[in-house]
Amino acid sequence: MRRKFSMLCTCAFAICMVAGLAHAQAPIINLMLDGTTYVLGEDSIDVSVMAINVGPDINVDVHFAVLPPGGGILEVPNWNTNFVPLFSNLTLPSYFNYNGGLATYSVGDYPFNLVGNYTFAAAFSEPGTVNFIGDISFVPFTVVDAGNPEGSSASLGVSYVRAYDTYSEEWETSVSAAGTFLEYYESKGAIALGDETEGCEVSIFDADDNGETGSARYLDAGDKIDMHGSPMGTVELTKFEFMDMIMYSTDELEPSYYSGGTNFTFQGYGGPDVGAFSGSVEAPAIVELYAPTLAPVPTISRSSSLNVEWNGTGSGFVYVSVTSFEIDPSTYMPKRYSCVNCVFEDDGDGTIPSDMMGQLFPSTGISYFLPSFSISRANHSSFNASGLSEEGMLYSTAEVYGDIDLQ
Repeated sequence: MRRKFSMLCTCAFAICMVAGLAHAQAPIINLMLDGTTYVLGEDSIDVSVMAINVGPDINVDVHFAVLPPGGGILEVPNWNTNFVPLFSNLTLPSYFNYNGGLATYSVGDYPFNLVGNYTFAAAFSEPGTVNFIGDISFVPFTVVDAGNPEGSSASLGVSYVRAYDTYSEEWETSVSAAGTFLEYYESKGAIALGDETEGCEVSIFDADDNGETGSARYLDAGDKIDMHGSPMGTVELTKFEFMDMIMYSTDELEPSYYSGGTNFTFQGYGGPDVGAFSGSVEAPAIVELYAPTLAPVPTISRSSSLNVEWNGTGSGFVYVSVTSFEIDPSTYMPKRYSCVNCVFEDDGDGTIPSDMMGQLFPSTGISYFLPSFSISRANHSSFNASGLSEEGMLYSTAEVYGDIDLQ
């Protein structure tokens, strides 16, 4: 069977905010930037930091670094590569609180002289070590060449996700609706609509390769977008603005806001960049996963085929993804990602071949980098609006997700 559909690679990106080593009442550090996209030779980057210690007095090393395109870690202030901290053996007194500027960098000066995707990072560590205390703060941003836009489009949708939480050992179900309107520069790297056939494919890619080949500017489509058709009534997607980002989203919704077979209609009223529009998408049936069982976290052999069983509907497709990581021992961060994506007819049974499972990276032994498994149904439609050079995409997905142990 074949079906017109754009398959989204769900392995790209289950990239998580990484937790450090667990410490009771660990101090907190968070980085903030004044934007998300900067133009080479024109812009500057303002970096701020918030640091809090609500626990007892503690001595720490303070690390600030940038991860440039192509890999590597360059530590502030002299861009060293030897994990030399900005502050060594610094005492954070109890109830320490700082919120202010850290530095301003010109885009075009080293190391911000390359077009591509960067990440600022900050962390506390035990003095003289890279044993991190608390969470590491990551803030991604992009450096682009100035240029003319190539086009504009949008993506709006509603998602139902049932996930097993490894830490609480409980199932959690959430419904969310969100969307963005973007004007693309260079090549947007969009996933084109096309025919999909049943089968599996393995992808292995570097951690700094997020699949994007260009940059974008967010567009303003008005103060809100309404989503009609929910069993619980109309839902408002409010405009959220932060730095140069504009998003439309809801707070997390209760599961009762979603029902398979529902026609969700998204209605926009127009704004400075995008005109009024309306479009609908049908919600797919909720997925019930029978195998593999995700509670508790299952151990899965990479040397064997993986059988997947679910509540098949007899028509359409489901999309299955298994993702794992290869860790760089010098940075404790993902070095590469491996992912197998499968399209199965929605008949309730599918198999990921052993030769593909064998190409996935085994579990790292780090709890916050467990491999993951997901299965989903997805429906898509489109809409037109003034200000968009291409059709906007509407989507609705129903997914089951959880961690696995790959051996």
